[in-house]
Amino acid sequence: MTYYKAIRPDGTSWYDLGFRWVAERGPVEGVEVWHPSPSGEPRYDPAGHLAASTEPADCSGMGWPSRLLEVEPLADVVPGAMRKVGCAGWRVVRELPAWQALGPCGREVVAYLALLPTLTDDQVQIAARYAAWDAARDAAWAVVVRDMISTPHFATLTEPMRAAGIDFAALGGAS
Repeated sequence: MTYYKAIRPDGTSWYDLGFRWVAERGPVEGVEVWHPSPSGEPRYDPAGHLAASTEPADCSGMGWPSRLLEVEPLADVVPGAMRKVGCAGWRVVRELPAWQALGPCGREVVAYLALLPTLTDDQVQIAARYAAWDAARDAAWAVVVRDMISTPHFATLTEPMRAAGIDFAALGGAS
């Protein structure tokens, strides 16, 4: 099994700024990282395990810019939620291209993010208008499938839209 860890550009954890995975610069291969007080629990415990993911694009809690490490366990791996796992210690196998943490279109996402600071005010307004239409279309599809999925799945699907102020109760049916 291959494991992945997204970290801040300076080598520290996204979860804990005081915890360093690797040096900011220089080689990372072979670096061993241990939790300062491992729990030894047979179940995942964020307070006692260092988290990693089984998928490069599923490193929850990461931001951008980021660095992506391939890591291997130095102790027993315990399963967490979804693709997250915990371990008392990890060895860094290598550093991967950071765009891989953004999914199969990561290169394109990085290129798009690089363009954002260059946008004019008019371009920002046009992009916002398209984003609003996209959100409205997504909300409409959510209403279409509401009766075909569970209430928790509907809540997960619509969370970003509800956070943006879309009131599904006003659209009729359950919300």
